[in-house]
Amino acid sequence: VGGAWRRPVGLDASYCQHVVRRGAALVVDDATAHPLVRDSHATREAGIRSYASAPVVTPSGVVLGTVCVVDFHPRAWSDDDLAALAECAALAGEEV
Repeated sequence: VGGAWRRPVGLDASYCQHVVRRGAALVVDDATAHPLVRDSHATREAGIRSYASAPVVTPSGVVLGTVCVVDFHPRAWSDDDLAALAECAALAGEEV
């Protein structure tokens, strides 16, 4: 694990809150420059630099959470990366 990520990041500081609230994917190539997360505890103290996520949505439309990945370096997420996340999130939503 990179950075100083030694303790859980609460929902109020998490990047996932934005995905759950919007019900839409979030892609962050460089967290230090992204307006939604640049001031987050997860960025400042945990050292997260990039993030990609897709919402987990039930068949009835309830957003339960996210499937996400993080990196401790800036990263350009590929279309394949994002498609895989979306597929995992869709499968999770169907299984709930």
